[in-house]
Amino acid sequence: MPAGFFFASIQLASPEKPNLIERPNADSGPTQVSVAIWIVDINSIDSAQQSFIADVFTVLRWRDARLAHTGTGVAHYALDQIWNPRVVIVNETNSVSHRLPESVEVDADGTVAYRQRFVGSFTQALVLKSFPFDKQTFHVQLAAVKYSPNEVDFVADQKWVDAGIKQAAGIANSITLPDWTVGKWDVNQLPRLPYMTRLDAFILTSTLLVFFSLIEVLVTTILDNNQQTERAKKIDRYCRAIFPIIFAIASVAIFAKPRD
Repeated sequence: MPAGFFFASIQLASPEKPNLIERPNADSGPTQVSVAIWIVDINSIDSAQQSFIADVFTVLRWRDARLAHTGTGVAHYALDQIWNPRVVIVNETNSVSHRLPESVEVDADGTVAYRQRFVGSFTQALVLKSFPFDKQTFHVQLAAVKYSPNEVDFVADQKWVDAGIKQAAGIANSITLPDWTVGKWDVNQLPRLPYMTRLDAFILTSTLLVFFSLIEVLVTTILDNNQQTERAKKIDRYCRAIFPIIFAIASVAIFAKPRD
Protein backbone atom coordinates (compact mmCIF):
# COMPACT_ATOMS: atom_id res chain seq x y z
CA MET A 1 0.00 0.00 0.00
CA PRO A 2 1.57 3.21 -1.07
CA ALA A 3 2.45 5.66 1.66
CA GLY A 4 0.37 8.85 1.86
CA PHE A 5 0.17 12.05 3.82
CA PHE A 6 -2.77 13.35 5.80
CA PHE A 7 -3.07 17.05 6.41
CA ALA A 8 -5.24 18.55 9.10
CA SER A 9 -5.66 22.21 9.89
CA ILE A 10 -6.79 23.43 13.25
CA GLN A 11 -8.13 26.95 13.76
CA LEU A 12 -8.10 28.22 17.31
CA ALA A 13 -10.89 30.61 18.21
CA SER A 14 -10.58 33.05 21.12
CA PRO A 15 -13.37 35.07 22.70
CA GLU A 16 -13.82 38.40 21.00
CA LYS A 17 -12.40 41.22 23.07
CA PRO A 18 -14.62 44.25 23.63
CA ASN A 19 -13.78 47.38 21.71
CA LEU A 20 -12.62 49.67 24.48
CA ILE A 21 -12.60 52.69 22.19
CA GLU A 22 -16.38 52.66 21.74
CA ARG A 23 -18.60 54.50 24.20
CA PRO A 24 -19.69 52.19 27.03
CA ASN A 25 -23.35 51.15 26.98
CA ALA A 26 -24.01 53.34 23.97
CA ASP A 27 -27.53 51.92 23.62
CA SER A 28 -28.48 52.77 27.21
CA GLY A 29 -28.56 56.54 27.02
CA PRO A 30 -25.86 59.16 27.62
CA THR A 31 -22.65 58.31 29.44
CA GLN A 32 -22.56 60.26 32.70
CA VAL A 33 -19.25 62.01 33.33
CA SER A 34 -18.72 63.67 36.71
CA VAL A 35 -16.63 66.83 36.69
CA ALA A 36 -14.67 68.53 39.46
CA ILE A 37 -12.63 71.65 38.82
CA TRP A 38 -10.27 73.64 41.01
CA ILE A 39 -8.70 77.01 40.24
CA VAL A 40 -5.16 76.67 41.59
CA ASP A 41 -4.03 80.17 40.64
CA ILE A 42 -4.80 83.15 38.42
CA ASN A 43 -1.55 84.78 37.44
CA SER A 44 -2.68 87.78 35.42
CA ILE A 45 -5.54 89.40 33.53
CA ASP A 46 -4.96 91.09 30.17
CA SER A 47 -7.79 93.53 29.48
CA ALA A 48 -6.44 94.49 26.07
CA GLN A 49 -6.33 90.89 24.83
CA GLN A 50 -9.40 89.94 26.90
CA SER A 51 -7.73 86.90 28.40
CA PHE A 52 -6.37 85.62 31.68
CA ILE A 53 -3.56 83.25 32.67
CA ALA A 54 -4.61 80.55 35.11
CA ASP A 55 -3.67 77.19 36.60
CA VAL A 56 -6.69 74.86 36.53
CA PHE A 57 -6.97 71.33 37.93
CA THR A 58 -9.78 69.03 36.74
CA VAL A 59 -10.97 65.54 37.63
CA LEU A 60 -13.30 63.56 35.36
CA ARG A 61 -14.92 60.27 36.36
CA TRP A 62 -17.12 57.83 34.46
CA ARG A 63 -18.07 54.15 34.65
CA ASP A 64 -16.92 51.59 32.10
CA ALA A 65 -17.84 48.04 33.16
CA ARG A 66 -15.57 46.62 30.45
CA LEU A 67 -12.56 47.81 32.47
CA ALA A 68 -13.62 46.19 35.76
CA HIS A 69 -10.91 43.95 37.22
CA THR A 70 -10.24 41.73 40.22
CA GLY A 71 -7.10 43.50 41.41
CA THR A 72 -6.85 45.20 44.78
CA GLY A 73 -5.42 48.45 43.47
CA VAL A 74 -6.08 50.58 40.42
CA ALA A 75 -5.28 49.72 36.83
CA HIS A 76 -3.53 52.27 34.64
CA TYR A 77 -4.29 52.92 30.98
CA ALA A 78 -3.05 55.44 28.47
CA LEU A 79 -5.88 57.79 27.60
CA ASP A 80 -5.91 56.76 23.94
CA GLN A 81 -6.27 53.05 24.83
CA ILE A 82 -9.81 53.37 26.17
CA TRP A 83 -12.95 55.37 25.54
CA ASN A 84 -12.89 58.86 27.00
CA PRO A 85 -15.15 61.88 26.52
CA ARG A 86 -12.40 63.78 24.69
CA VAL A 87 -12.83 66.76 26.95
CA VAL A 88 -11.25 70.03 25.91
CA ILE A 89 -11.40 73.55 27.33
CA VAL A 90 -13.32 75.64 24.82
CA ASN A 91 -11.80 78.99 25.73
CA GLU A 92 -8.19 77.86 26.00
CA THR A 93 -5.49 79.25 23.72
CA ASN A 94 -2.58 77.54 22.03
CA SER A 95 -0.38 78.42 24.99
CA VAL A 96 -2.23 76.10 27.41
CA SER A 97 -0.13 73.10 28.45
CA HIS A 98 -1.09 69.80 30.08
CA ARG A 99 1.08 69.26 33.14
CA LEU A 100 0.00 65.69 34.00
CA PRO A 101 0.37 62.49 31.93
CA GLU A 102 -2.47 61.66 29.56
CA SER A 103 -3.50 58.53 31.45
CA VAL A 104 -6.35 57.25 33.62
CA GLU A 105 -6.80 55.15 36.74
CA VAL A 106 -9.46 52.44 36.86
CA ASP A 107 -10.93 51.06 40.08
CA ALA A 108 -11.99 47.44 40.44
CA ASP A 109 -15.64 48.28 39.69
CA GLY A 110 -14.70 49.99 36.41
CA THR A 111 -14.79 53.59 37.64
CA VAL A 112 -12.37 55.59 35.49
CA ALA A 113 -10.63 58.70 36.86
CA TYR A 114 -8.85 61.17 34.61
CA ARG A 115 -6.87 63.99 36.19
CA GLN A 116 -5.29 66.88 34.35
CA ARG A 117 -3.79 70.25 35.16
CA PHE A 118 -4.13 72.98 32.56
CA VAL A 119 -1.77 75.96 32.76
CA GLY A 120 -1.82 78.84 30.30
CA SER A 121 -3.91 81.61 28.79
CA PHE A 122 -7.70 81.44 28.50
CA THR A 123 -9.88 83.81 26.50
CA GLN A 124 -12.68 85.72 28.20
CA ALA A 125 -14.92 88.42 26.75
CA LEU A 126 -14.95 91.32 29.20
CA VAL A 127 -17.86 93.70 29.79
CA LEU A 128 -16.15 96.99 30.58
CA LYS A 129 -19.04 99.46 30.61
CA SER A 130 -18.49 100.09 34.32
CA PHE A 131 -14.68 100.37 34.06
CA PRO A 132 -12.82 101.07 36.31
CA PHE A 133 -15.44 99.76 38.78
CA ASP A 134 -16.41 96.73 36.73
CA LYS A 135 -16.80 93.18 38.02
CA GLN A 136 -15.88 90.27 35.77
CA THR A 137 -16.79 86.59 35.83
CA PHE A 138 -14.11 84.33 34.38
CA HIS A 139 -15.18 81.02 32.88
CA VAL A 140 -13.38 77.78 32.17
CA GLN A 141 -15.66 76.02 29.69
CA LEU A 142 -15.42 72.25 29.19
CA ALA A 143 -16.82 70.41 26.18
CA ALA A 144 -16.81 66.82 24.96
CA VAL A 145 -15.48 66.84 21.41
CA LYS A 146 -17.57 64.88 18.87
CA TYR A 147 -20.28 64.07 21.41
CA SER A 148 -23.73 65.62 21.83
CA PRO A 149 -25.60 66.05 25.15
CA ASN A 150 -27.55 62.91 24.24
CA GLU A 151 -24.28 60.97 24.33
CA VAL A 152 -22.27 62.55 27.17
CA ASP A 153 -23.84 64.15 30.23
CA PHE A 154 -21.66 66.28 32.54
CA VAL A 155 -22.61 66.31 36.24
CA ALA A 156 -20.97 67.64 39.40
CA ASP A 157 -18.56 65.19 41.04
CA GLN A 158 -20.50 63.79 44.00
CA LYS A 159 -17.31 62.86 45.86
CA TRP A 160 -16.28 66.52 45.94
CA VAL A 161 -19.80 67.62 46.92
CA ASP A 162 -19.85 65.10 49.79
CA ALA A 163 -16.47 66.45 50.89
CA GLY A 164 -18.03 69.89 51.33
CA ILE A 165 -16.78 71.51 48.12
CA LYS A 166 -19.80 73.35 46.73
CA GLN A 167 -20.84 72.36 43.21
CA ALA A 168 -17.63 70.29 42.88
CA ALA A 169 -15.68 73.44 42.14
CA GLY A 170 -13.44 75.70 44.16
CA ILE A 171 -10.63 78.18 44.24
CA ALA A 172 -7.37 78.05 46.16
CA ASN A 173 -7.17 80.14 49.33
CA SER A 174 -3.79 81.50 48.28
CA ILE A 175 -5.24 83.40 45.32
CA THR A 176 -5.34 87.11 46.07
CA LEU A 177 -7.67 87.99 43.19
CA PRO A 178 -10.97 87.85 45.17
CA ASP A 179 -9.67 90.63 47.46
CA TRP A 180 -7.86 92.42 44.66
CA THR A 181 -7.90 96.21 44.52
CA VAL A 182 -6.64 98.43 41.74
CA GLY A 183 -3.20 99.78 42.56
CA LYS A 184 -2.33 100.99 39.08
CA TRP A 185 -4.08 100.93 35.73
CA ASP A 186 -3.52 102.33 32.30
CA VAL A 187 -6.33 103.41 30.00
CA ASN A 188 -4.25 102.36 26.99
CA GLN A 189 -4.53 98.74 28.11
CA LEU A 190 -8.25 98.62 27.33
CA PRO A 191 -9.39 96.96 24.09
CA ARG A 192 -11.30 98.86 21.42
CA LEU A 193 -14.90 98.85 22.59
CA PRO A 194 -18.16 99.62 20.74
CA TYR A 195 -19.50 101.39 23.83
CA MET A 196 -18.44 103.99 26.39
CA THR A 197 -17.16 102.95 29.80
CA ARG A 198 -17.85 104.89 32.99
CA LEU A 199 -14.35 106.31 32.79
CA ASP A 200 -14.96 107.43 29.18
CA ALA A 201 -18.14 109.26 30.20
CA PHE A 202 -16.39 110.90 33.16
CA ILE A 203 -13.46 112.08 31.04
CA LEU A 204 -15.80 113.38 28.32
CA THR A 205 -17.91 115.31 30.84
CA SER A 206 -14.82 116.79 32.52
CA THR A 207 -13.36 117.80 29.16
CA LEU A 208 -16.58 119.55 28.11
CA LEU A 209 -16.74 121.45 31.39
CA VAL A 210 -13.14 122.58 30.98
CA PHE A 211 -13.92 123.66 27.42
CA PHE A 212 -16.99 125.69 28.50
CA SER A 213 -14.94 127.19 31.35
CA LEU A 214 -12.40 128.47 28.85
CA ILE A 215 -15.21 129.95 26.77
CA GLU A 216 -16.59 131.62 29.91
CA VAL A 217 -13.17 133.13 30.69
CA LEU A 218 -12.86 134.38 27.11
CA VAL A 219 -16.34 135.95 27.16
CA THR A 220 -15.88 137.66 30.53
CA THR A 221 -12.46 138.99 29.46
CA ILE A 222 -13.93 140.51 26.32
CA LEU A 223 -16.79 142.07 28.30
CA ASP A 224 -14.38 143.49 30.86
CA ASN A 225 -12.23 145.00 28.12
CA ASN A 226 -15.36 146.62 26.67
CA GLN A 227 -16.20 148.34 29.94
CA GLN A 228 -18.95 145.82 30.81
CA THR A 229 -17.41 144.76 34.08
CA GLU A 230 -20.67 144.23 36.00
CA ARG A 231 -22.04 141.97 33.29
CA ALA A 232 -18.81 140.00 33.25
CA LYS A 233 -18.90 139.58 37.04
CA LYS A 234 -22.52 138.42 36.88
CA ILE A 235 -21.71 135.74 34.29
CA ASP A 236 -18.69 134.68 36.33
CA ARG A 237 -20.81 134.27 39.49
CA TYR A 238 -23.37 132.15 37.64
CA CYS A 239 -20.70 129.92 36.12
CA ARG A 240 -18.96 129.42 39.46
CA ALA A 241 -22.21 127.88 40.75
CA ILE A 242 -23.46 126.14 37.60
CA PHE A 243 -20.27 124.30 36.58
CA PRO A 244 -19.67 122.57 39.96
CA ILE A 245 -23.35 121.58 40.15
CA ILE A 246 -23.21 120.10 36.65
CA PHE A 247 -20.00 118.26 37.54
CA ALA A 248 -21.50 116.85 40.74
CA ILE A 249 -24.72 115.71 39.04
CA ALA A 250 -22.81 114.14 36.15
CA SER A 251 -20.43 112.30 38.49
CA VAL A 252 -23.32 110.84 40.49
CA ALA A 253 -25.15 109.83 37.31
CA ILE A 254 -22.05 108.18 35.85
CA PHE A 255 -20.79 106.26 38.87
CA ALA A 256 -23.86 105.68 41.02
CA LYS A 257 -26.18 104.18 38.41
CA PRO A 258 -25.56 100.45 37.83
CA ARG A 259 -24.48 99.52 34.31
CA ASP A 260 -24.41 96.09 32.73
